[in-house]
Formats: sequence, structure tokens, C-alpha cells
Amino acid sequence: MSARTAGVLGIAALLLACSDPDKAELSPFFLWGMRPGMQLDSVEQFLIRQDNVPWGKCEDLGNRFRRCERHTSWIWGRLEAVAGPDGRVLYLSFAPDKSEHGTGRDVIFDKQLDVMAQQWARTRHVRMDPHGVNEASHRGIAEFSTARGRWKALLTFDGRLCTGTSRPCLALIQLLDWRAAQSYALMTVPPL
Repeated sequence: MSARTAGVLGIAALLLACSDPDKAELSPFFLWGMRPGMQLDSVEQFLIRQDNVPWGKCEDLGNRFRRCERHTSWIWGRLEAVAGPDGRVLYLSFAPDKSEHGTGRDVIFDKQLDVMAQQWARTRHVRMDPHGVNEASHRGIAEFSTARGRWKALLTFDGRLCTGTSRPCLALIQLLDWRAAQSYALMTVPPL
């Protein structure tokens, strides 16, 4: 096989992988610059660039799976990641802080999430199911997923309204490789 033929086949394979998010190695769902499929070390480097703080705690979950977490200060909250044996992030979650630290900052996060969700929705083969969450019903879990369901973004709303608005505010965002990490997903809505 000539080098030119191999190059053309390589480009074609790359285009096919990019056109179907289920086959891609990185999730189309991201939180700021982090997404499932990245290496855990890359997620930590992103966090260090934000506020010069590494993971606060990492624990071994067995079978070479690791869970790392830390609090964030640029948007008050708690970030958690679970990585598989190869170091690839399978689950990424963010819970905005509901205490006085988070007051007012939930609006900032809500606006950022709106932008991210609009970008997710424009991704080819991605569908959104609000599961009844809307302006009138502020409790439940809305879901974005790729066509074959490998990559998911779960947005949990607990009925709380964002500061100074009548819009439901997010209680938890979970991004995951559903095939590998569905057991980590929190599927219940917390009380107010």
C-alpha cells in the first residue's frame, strides 16, 4: 500500500470517527474544557490552569479504577472524575455549591451551561430529552445522548430557582461513557 493511499484512508477514518460521536474516543459533551474520554491527568492539568490547585483527593476503587475530586473556586462547587484502568475519564460530574459561597454564582454557571448545552445540541446525532423538566416543572433529570447512547449528559434539577430568576437551577451535571460508567450515575433527584 502506498503512503498516499494509507494517508487517504487515515483521513477517511478520522472523518468517519468525527461524524459519529458514538464512535469517537472523546465525548461530545464537555464541561468547560473537560470531557469523558480525556486522560485523568489532562483533566487535572485543566484544573491546575484554572486556579493552580490539583485534585484534592483520589481513591482507588478496585480493578485499577480511580475516583478523584476537588472543590472549584472559579464557580463554587465540587468536581468529581472516575477513570478506568487505562486512565481515561469515564465519568465526570459537577455539583454547584448551594451555600452562601454559591449565591449569585449559580447565575454565572447557568449562563455558561446554556452555552455548552447549545453546543451539545448542535452536535450531529445528539438528541435531548427533557423528561418533563421545563419552566413549569423544576424537578427531574434532563438528558442529552448520542444516537447509540454511548455518551450521555445528565442534568439534575432539584426544584431550586437560580438567584434572582424564575429559571430552574442545576443541582448536578454528569457527563459519562454510559457503557462503562452507568453504575456511577446518580439517577435520583435530591430534596430541596
